Amino acid sequence: GARTVALVNVVDSPLADTVDHVIPLLAGPETSVAATKSYIATLSAIAQIVGAWTQDTSFNNGLSKLPNLLTSALDQDWLGASDTIAKSDGLYVIGRGPAFAIAQEAALKFKETSSLHAEAFSAAEVKHGPMALVSKTFPMLVFSQQDASRDSVEDFLTEMRGKTDNLFAAETGYADIKGHLPVVEDIHPLLAPIAMIQTFYTLAENVALARGCNPDAPPHLSKVTETH
Repeated sequence: GARTVALVNVVDSPLADTVDHVIPLLAGPETSVAATKSYIATLSAIAQIVGAWTQDTSFNNGLSKLPNLLTSALDQDWLGASDTIAKSDGLYVIGRGPAFAIAQEAALKFKETSSLHAEAFSAAEVKHGPMALVSKTFPMLVFSQQDASRDSVEDFLTEMRGKTDNLFAAETGYADIKGHLPVVEDIHPLLAPIAMIQTFYTLAENVALARGCNPDAPPHLSKVTETH
């Protein structure tokens, strides 16, 4: 059979007992039901595996800077988007390429921590049926990194600015445009989403508190789930 590997934060977990190799995340105890630091640690661990496998010099140089860049990510201020999102009935979270993964994570966190319905879409696909819900007040949160997907996401942002007044874009361009969310600069594009999701978590916490929710203890959820 295939060789199995598990990335776990608890090394004596049942999952760790069932695989050939265990990679400890070493994120420390995570008491909040909604996982955050273990998610970032997982992305970082996967990135390190990719770096070791590919021996890509540029990527590995970027990895060496990642801890400091994650610290800088906490200094980026996205709280200007908090009030609009907190008062909404729902929103779309958009990304493309590596950023689509964190768009899915961000949408999940809005559901978990704020009881706010959010859906994640690729910028390449959202302009089909989902656009029927978009109005001038409908919020969108867009993640973008500097890679081959950048031009298409920029085109999407340009079009959406004519459809909604509540467009928030985490990217390095459009710094003078309403809804711009600052991001860490000088980061490898494959690692940029890790820094962006770090910044996002501060926004998610503020949205939850503004909606009267406890982001650490969402209703109907538990830290460990059982399936049968």
